[in-house]
Amino acid sequence: MFVIGVLLMWFAIAIWQLAGGPKDTLRAFGDLLLFTSVVTGSVGGLLTPIVQSRRKRRAPKSLQIAALAIALAPWILFALIIWRR
Repeated sequence: MFVIGVLLMWFAIAIWQLAGGPKDTLRAFGDLLLFTSVVTGSVGGLLTPIVQSRRKRRAPKSLQIAALAIALAPWILFALIIWRR
């Protein structure tokens, strides 16, 4: 959800072409959402294998892949930001 929030912030900045203060505020809020998504994605990515090893029945492969993709999405977005600047 945080990654979607970051993308919405970027979209709002691009569409409204805001000047000065509001643009900086939206960018700062987007950066905060990105930081939050990186932290929560990292925790989720680290906990997924631990939870899978403790379960009696393993989750379906598709669910495991989806959890990994969700955990990696903020890092991919972060890498794109760094590469773009």
